[in-house]
Amino acid sequence: MLDSIRSLRNLILIIVFNEELSSESENYLDLSLQRCLLIEENIVRIKSFPYYTRFQLITLIKNLQNDVQMSFDMYTHFYEEYYGLKSD
Repeated sequence: MLDSIRSLRNLILIIVFNEELSSESENYLDLSLQRCLLIEENIVRIKSFPYYTRFQLITLIKNLQNDVQMSFDMYTHFYEEYYGLKSD
């Protein structure tokens, strides 16, 4: 999971530095990047502390899943904005 999040972070950075983006697109990518960094930190924290109970781990993993979903949502908003797919 950590490798996947790092890959996503790197992809976002490549887009940020290689594409001309509107300010709204940049904002969505920035939010997505912030989420990725938060997720990375949480994964590292979880891995470094071996004394979680099963219940705690389930809760932490659910929180990570929510963070990943929120990051993906921001990336989706970026994609829609960048390619003019918004229907408003």
